[in-house]
Amino acid sequence: MKINLDGVNLNYELSGAGPCLVLIHGFTDNLSMWFNQVPQLSKQFQVVTYDLRGHGQTETTGNEFSVDLLTKDLYELLKTLNIETVCILGYSHVDCCRQT
Repeated sequence: MKINLDGVNLNYELSGAGPCLVLIHGFTDNLSMWFNQVPQLSKQFQVVTYDLRGHGQTETTGNEFSVDLLTKDLYELLKTLNIETVCILGYSHVDCCRQT
């Protein structure tokens, strides 16, 4: 599903019921990264997955990326979905192959 937040069409999926769990993918991934986990987690939780700005099917507005901007996107998404309390699970990539 898509929702327009401050002029950006943000792609998200919502499944399950219960306490809300938000799954946030790492840089260069998208919400499909959670494909194997969502069916199991949605048995106990309402699971929200979404494409971060500039990833997957979510648009970007230029080259502006910051933690504050991405935090605002999540806040606005949850506010629009009328979700007040969440647990958040996310990850970040580390360049383990870089030689120094």
